[in-house]
Amino acid sequence: MLAAVPDRLRAPETKLVLEPGKILTQPAAAVITRILLVKGRGSGREVIVDAALGDIPEARYRAHPVARFADGEWRPVARGTGRVLGRSCMENDILAEEVDVSSLTEGDFLAFGMCGAYDLSMAYPFGRGRAMGSLS
Repeated sequence: MLAAVPDRLRAPETKLVLEPGKILTQPAAAVITRILLVKGRGSGREVIVDAALGDIPEARYRAHPVARFADGEWRPVARGTGRVLGRSCMENDILAEEVDVSSLTEGDFLAFGMCGAYDLSMAYPFGRGRAMGSLS
């Protein structure tokens, strides 16, 4: 990497500061949620979980891998035609699309990865079941 730095920036009095930002903090958090309800059959199947858009505000705009806890380990949820919906039931409370929800059942745990950086800093208390100013 240092070979790509111009000679004028290699002088001892020059301080080069790199800010890694999202590359380090994005994978640092996950949201774990439980399936509350399974709706529909076939390609239109949907599951509703106890997390919501307030917990993962960038769900529709950034990649968030989804995993299911089964047989004592986390396993990735494959691509498919189903959706994972948040608990607020607002029309845009969609946490994952084009995922295989065919084998998911009520009570299963799901984990949404890559929730650091933007999601963590932008999460908001709407729909969490407690007063906006409450710390508990």
